[in-house]
Amino acid sequence: MMALGGQGYMEETEIARLIRDQLVERVWEGTGAVLTTDLLRAAGGDDQPLTHWITWVRGVIHKSKLAVTSASQTATARLDELVGSLAASFGSSRGNPLLAPALLDAVGYATAGVLLLEHAAWSQSRMTSQSSVDCVAFERWILEELPRAAALTSEDILASRIATDQAFVFGGTIPARL
Repeated sequence: MMALGGQGYMEETEIARLIRDQLVERVWEGTGAVLTTDLLRAAGGDDQPLTHWITWVRGVIHKSKLAVTSASQTATARLDELVGSLAASFGSSRGNPLLAPALLDAVGYATAGVLLLEHAAWSQSRMTSQSSVDCVAFERWILEELPRAAALTSEDILASRIATDQAFVFGGTIPARL
């Protein structure tokens, strides 16, 4: 619904009927925007939830370093780097409308990675039959998925995208209106 905007409510496109006829829970328009705004609000508040999240992530990384395989150490280091860059990115997200949704995605990717790391470390410590598979799942998530999340938060990429979006809307360069 969010991607469709108001089209989901217009009867002449038949999208509204298709959505009503589905047997899945509806996802309401604006959910991503609400989550993004809430994340930025929480990150800038007095309670500092972002600081608590980073502390939790780094605690899991520190505890898990000894338990996972040496191949997972590279992925663990990359996860730690992403978390550090996220902390710096939150300050610059207030002035950049494209950065906030990318930060929300990156926090989600990083959180999933931390949970996979924690499970892989637990699996290794218990010497379960799936322990090597759990480590590979963590490594693949970090080494294949997190680079996309990190790229989404790159200021250079976003600046280029903003310029391209402005060219789409306004047709080329935007003259000064002073």
